[in-house]
Amino acid sequence: MEYIGWKKAQEIALNYQEQEKVTLIMFLDIHCEVCGEFIKYLPKIENDNYQVLVVMDGSKMPFPPTSYPVGYVYIPNCPTEMPMQRVGNAPLNVLKIDSERQIIAMKEGRDYYEVKDDDRKARGQNAA
Repeated sequence: MEYIGWKKAQEIALNYQEQEKVTLIMFLDIHCEVCGEFIKYLPKIENDNYQVLVVMDGSKMPFPPTSYPVGYVYIPNCPTEMPMQRVGNAPLNVLKIDSERQIIAMKEGRDYYEVKDDDRKARGQNAA
């Protein structure tokens, strides 16, 4: 997990297709109690195919996030429109499943939502 400024995050977001891994850019606020707990999970979803970048200076952006935590997922080689937004806290098991689906979408060049639907069917889950 790496801490970066919002300008660096913007540069990475605009050039996400050049990344060799899925990128999650999380905006967190130092005064957000939920963020303080949530940040502990983020390193646990990183691997050779998935990177987490944390922005703590979002309030200095021209258009700051309206809530925290908020994340933006960028999947190279995926036809799904990017970014995919993730708002709020989630349990670690949900984060892991979501990141695994994103990696599959990248590796197979598939639409994320098709991968998600196929995975839910395999797990016997209803669509939500």
